[in-house]
Amino acid sequence: MKDQMPKALKVTVVIPAYNAAKLLPETLDTVLQQDYPPLEVIVVDDGSKDETASVISRYLADKRVHYIHQENGGLPVARNTGIKAATGDAIMFVDADDLLPEGAIAALANELNELGEDYCAVHGEMERFDGTTGKSLGITNYKKASSSRRSLLNTRANLLLTCLIRKSVIAQSGLFHEEMQSASEDIDFIFRVSKFGRFKSVDRIVYKYRIHPQSKTQNFTYDYAVSVTSEHHLMLDRVLKDENLLLKLEAWATHYFWAGVDFHRHDRNLARKFWLLSLFLNPFQIEPLKLLRASYLNKI
Repeated sequence: MKDQMPKALKVTVVIPAYNAAKLLPETLDTVLQQDYPPLEVIVVDDGSKDETASVISRYLADKRVHYIHQENGGLPVARNTGIKAATGDAIMFVDADDLLPEGAIAALANELNELGEDYCAVHGEMERFDGTTGKSLGITNYKKASSSRRSLLNTRANLLLTCLIRKSVIAQSGLFHEEMQSASEDIDFIFRVSKFGRFKSVDRIVYKYRIHPQSKTQNFTYDYAVSVTSEHHLMLDRVLKDENLLLKLEAWATHYFWAGVDFHRHDRNLARKFWLLSLFLNPFQIEPLKLLRASYLNKI
């Protein structure tokens, strides 16, 4: 007797939206055009002051689309609202100005469905693109980063937007920490998820990340560098509490390496101190040495 095919996973796509009227239609179109029928789309309007509600109303005839309005609370709060409302077996997060390539959800969901419960998530790669010209700005290489919990922290890879995660695992790992308002909440969330299973990588682009003048990642000011570094520090304090000493040393070394990168354009002396601290915590590194040399020679 032939083995029965597993029942298709129902996928919930959570889209937080704040003043997203201009770009949200393109995002929704790429999600709703996915060739994967068991699909639920939850748009969480995080207190928008533009025409976001009006834009979403045009899509509500599609029974797959659900709309939630709430007072502005920030990205983690909006994502948590979506998680709580989700009825799918697995959840994917999409930002309201980004795009999904054709077949992205099917590739992730079909792969996750064939894996055992020891796999908590499947991810692919992300392509960054210029929001004005549409030109590709590069493709990630997250496969190595997801190979172990150690790699997740040591590469500072942000897998979240390329992941399809079992909802049952999120129930165990917990919601987003709502006090965190930078990219650190994504890394924190994924690292907590990784305690409950393995990640599987699929070799394809599953997410297109828009870079435009309003992107925080593009306008990396001194204040934003302080915010990101501080939140990442608090996140590591929390997630490393029960980890082994080697993982702690490597994770803190990586943290100070990237702090140096983030601050160098604003404060070279502080950046050099961060790189020296990174080397002290993990002497078996090449990159901090390269950057220190380049900094003192004024080549960066």
